[in-house]
Amino acid sequence: MTFISLLAIYFWQGQHDIIFLRPQSVHQWAQCDRASVALNYFQEDMNFFKPRVHNLDNGSGITGLEFPIVNYSVAVLYSLFGFHEWIYRVFMLVLFSIGMMVFSKIAKYYLKDSMLATGVTLLYAATPLLMFYAASFLPDVAALSFFLVSWWILLKEKIQSKARLIYWTLFFALAALIKISILIYLPPIMFLVFQNEETKKQIKHYLLASAAVMLIVFAWYFYAAALSKSTNSEVFLLRMIWVKSFSEFISVFKEIRVSWINRLYPTTITLVLFFLPLIFLMLSFFKSKLKYFAAIAWLTLSVFLLLMWPQFSFHDYYMISLSVIFPVVMILICQLLIQFKIPLRMLSLLVFALALNQGIRSKENLEIVYNKSNWQYGYTHFDLYFNLDSSLANLGVKPEDQIVSVYDHTPDISLYLINHKGVGVTFHDPKNTINAYLKSGQFKYLLYNVHSEYGDSPFQSDDFPLKFIGKADGLDIYSVNSYRQGSPNKAFNLYP
Repeated sequence: MTFISLLAIYFWQGQHDIIFLRPQSVHQWAQCDRASVALNYFQEDMNFFKPRVHNLDNGSGITGLEFPIVNYSVAVLYSLFGFHEWIYRVFMLVLFSIGMMVFSKIAKYYLKDSMLATGVTLLYAATPLLMFYAASFLPDVAALSFFLVSWWILLKEKIQSKARLIYWTLFFALAALIKISILIYLPPIMFLVFQNEETKKQIKHYLLASAAVMLIVFAWYFYAAALSKSTNSEVFLLRMIWVKSFSEFISVFKEIRVSWINRLYPTTITLVLFFLPLIFLMLSFFKSKLKYFAAIAWLTLSVFLLLMWPQFSFHDYYMISLSVIFPVVMILICQLLIQFKIPLRMLSLLVFALALNQGIRSKENLEIVYNKSNWQYGYTHFDLYFNLDSSLANLGVKPEDQIVSVYDHTPDISLYLINHKGVGVTFHDPKNTINAYLKSGQFKYLLYNVHSEYGDSPFQSDDFPLKFIGKADGLDIYSVNSYRQGSPNKAFNLYP
């Protein structure tokens, strides 16, 4: 029932059209960075431990990032079926669907009713946040799904104790490697292990496995940070940004409230759901053991939010892997209403009605964020790069030719979309930046997006050793007179 319901939601939300879109709209920057890693694995080097992007500011494009198992898996699929971005999106949608179907089983375990469990699952899956990122290029939904699988493994009957421990360790480790924030759910998971009579017998093994998972996760992120440092890469943020004052905390909260908090549930409902675990904990007549899981998860989540608070200003997708607490609270609400003798069918219909409302909100949100005239879509001038391949080829630009992209304030959007290695030029001191790139002799062409200029940074081609060779879809294309055949890639001291 859950699978059919998810398919119906996907078609209703237009996911069958979204899977054929290029990276765009909200967080196009982050989407192109991850898509670039997958494409570079496929095109250049399948060395798992040396992921790279199209941006060559550091000379090689090699960079550290979260455990790139998703990007690598997509690269393997590219090698089998060819490079098609819909493969990436479908792969993510499949992983998301597996996670939601597994969550339905978790909900059924606690609610003892399949229809109600499906309703709660849809109420979670149909949030605008998840519907947008379900088929995107970001790995967060994969981390969420692997975590949900690890949780279900603890609950599922008829699994041998040793196998259960191994499977749990594997899936929880994968989830945490992809998004280190998953580690906040380790304390509440250990509570479940202790509460279960079967897993309780192996509590020492689970504690050792948890320690091993943490060691592996921190080892990877230490390696990723060291790799970025050694290659002088700043593409991926691999550090914490602390909140420095109460006024900054309030400022960030205002940004969250305006920017994205209602992509979970309506703002007031989201805040109520977040604090409900504390209320449930104080209800002595409410006997659910899950309320202790929720309370512990609330505590660890709150600590993590405070530690990482500034990074949540605009990064709504950071909340995907942390969002499990919300459907857990929904299960608790249903358990409480069942305890008050509310008929199951009536409760199920109510939950399905709420899920339908969430679906309507998600549909509206998708229409907004994919509307190019809406500010949430982002920078429409990047759309000019979507279908530039043939135009560049007709002008003699070869796939291996490196390009200077003017203007692009991101590491990879324009470069990934045209699938060329190179560098992007921002609006900060562009003249000196462009001259530094061109003098290196490694860049053969310069692309100037005539729609990207703003501020006090006019581009004048006469200031540089360039030869105009043509126009393509709103871009001026120049060959670089100072290009030297075979010039080695070099790292630049500036990061434009």
